[in-house]
Amino acid sequence: MALPSAQPARPAVETLPDRRASDLCDLSERKGIIIPIAFAGVVQHMNEVNETKRTDVLTLPADARNRVHEALGISPEIPLKVSYLPGPGDVLGTYRHWQTGVQDPRVPVISYSAMFYELMYRLGAQVEIISPVVHTTASGETEPWLRFVHVARQRGQGRISYHRNENAYIDAMCRELDRFQPHVVLASSDMLPRGWPRVRADRKLILTAHNSFWPMGRKPTGLKARARLALLERHARALDAAVCTSEECMRQIREVTGGRITGLVQCPQLLNHYPTEERQKARNLLYLGRIEANKGIFMLLDVFSSLKPKFPDLTLTFAGTGSADAELQRRIDQNPLPDIRFPGKLDAEGVHRQIAQSDLIICPTTTAFNEGLAMVGVEAAAHGLPTLLSTVVPVADILGKGCVAFEADDVSALHRALENLLSDNRAYQDLLLNARAVCDRFYNRSQSWGSQLGQILMSL
Repeated sequence: MALPSAQPARPAVETLPDRRASDLCDLSERKGIIIPIAFAGVVQHMNEVNETKRTDVLTLPADARNRVHEALGISPEIPLKVSYLPGPGDVLGTYRHWQTGVQDPRVPVISYSAMFYELMYRLGAQVEIISPVVHTTASGETEPWLRFVHVARQRGQGRISYHRNENAYIDAMCRELDRFQPHVVLASSDMLPRGWPRVRADRKLILTAHNSFWPMGRKPTGLKARARLALLERHARALDAAVCTSEECMRQIREVTGGRITGLVQCPQLLNHYPTEERQKARNLLYLGRIEANKGIFMLLDVFSSLKPKFPDLTLTFAGTGSADAELQRRIDQNPLPDIRFPGKLDAEGVHRQIAQSDLIICPTTTAFNEGLAMVGVEAAAHGLPTLLSTVVPVADILGKGCVAFEADDVSALHRALENLLSDNRAYQDLLLNARAVCDRFYNRSQSWGSQLGQILMSL
């Protein structure tokens, strides 16, 4: 079936409250108002709900739109209005790919943004994306039901400047929300919790929790930490629901809301199936992710250096980019041992190609970083590859026996765990079999982030 063609975007002159479509048309003729985001196009789009889909990234019941409207008390003639407050990613770039029915090639898994567009499209929603990133769209590039709004987010130096800039950012978002008047706001965990009550106002607020509030298994205990936790719990009263990137994020959401919000957990989704190559032993090690000190990269480099003399055919690859790029390259250059590679950031195809050439993924995240999931473990398991990870990496809940955990921040623990897998081929082969056993979940669209968000919208 041919995709609906994009219509030229019309300039928004005045924002109108929710009314019946016929009333809006009459009002626009009397006052000469141009209805924002081509409302008539939205009404037509509503009639196409559940008849077509652009990408296979989620599942919805046939009566999903009616159930969402009923849950929110919206008249059937009025479109659902949703404001999405994403993080600093390129949501417009993902939209451009989604619009043509293809997966964003820059991302090795199906992105949350692509699922968001698909869900809103199927629900016939009117959508505004408020982003700190400047997204420049050509005339007619976006469809009538969607638009991008830029709200500047300054990053000043110093504590006072930081908080002043964050307050200004929240103020600007609230002004835009008041103008658009959405029924639901979807906020990423990139937003400071103190903004939740102000953003919510008389709307429904859903948190998409990509990161944990504290390292897994290490709830704050100090006096200052408990004070911050109490403040977080106060801000969390504004939340109506949460879609969580991991079981650990869900556990923490339940804790900070006193069990009022249970949250729904997504399972990362992949587009392609990958061959599971036979591997004889663990020798080619791969770190894939942000190049940051708190991700444990330097600890891993030191452990590799200590094991290399015992295992001469051992190799280590760091793939990714971050603020520690220069320092990592400096340490690699100064290391007299061979077989350490640092190719930098890879696109989606490059990620899967690098995983296919590896024997073991290592994710040594430290307690200084609040890991939300660690998607690399999922990407590795899709190739039948096991993961060695620290005890603060929540992807262990998905991988089960397809991973081995060592105590976070403990260099000796990482050394022992890695040496055991290098020496004990039986243990490594068992890991390979267990990693292959979890792959089916990554192709079950009913467990996707978009499907979980749809379930939440139907139950608000």
